[in-house]
Amino acid sequence: MDTLFFWASKLLWALISPDSLLLILLLCSAVLLHLQPNGWLFKAGRRLLTLTCVLALLVAYYLSGRTDRLLPDGSTHCLTDSISAR
Repeated sequence: MDTLFFWASKLLWALISPDSLLLILLLCSAVLLHLQPNGWLFKAGRRLLTLTCVLALLVAYYLSGRTDRLLPDGSTHCLTDSISAR
């Protein structure tokens, strides 16, 4: 049973890792944009594409090391700072 959970976690992480998730969102938005050029699917595709671009920019900004602008108190990692302060 341990190996089942091990492989399930590896498969799940491969699907929801940030790079795979952004790629899946981008592909879904591209499909929605091409399905119905003037309908509600096109609007949903535009919104999904906008969300994907914003998420990609946030991930790129976070990975660049400039997180001091994202958090107003100047801490770089809110979880690790609060845990180490205890």
